[in-house]
Amino acid sequence: VQDLGAITKSVRQVTLPMPDDGTDLSLLMSMLRPQEEVQERDEPWEFVNLKTEIYEIVSNLYGSNDYINDDL
Repeated sequence: VQDLGAITKSVRQVTLPMPDDGTDLSLLMSMLRPQEEVQERDEPWEFVNLKTEIYEIVSNLYGSNDYINDDL
């Protein structure tokens, strides 16, 4: 259970100013998440490894190598 201070802080983080034209932002606001929920650890990567992972994913999706250009 969060205390009032934590709730107030999280509300402030996802509060946007009301637009002058009266646009309803309720749908957008319902989809926003606190930064802590979407933060990812920064991991170094190498192009060759990334290319290999993408190649494997595309191969699994299409079941053949007809759509894959090995010259990239």
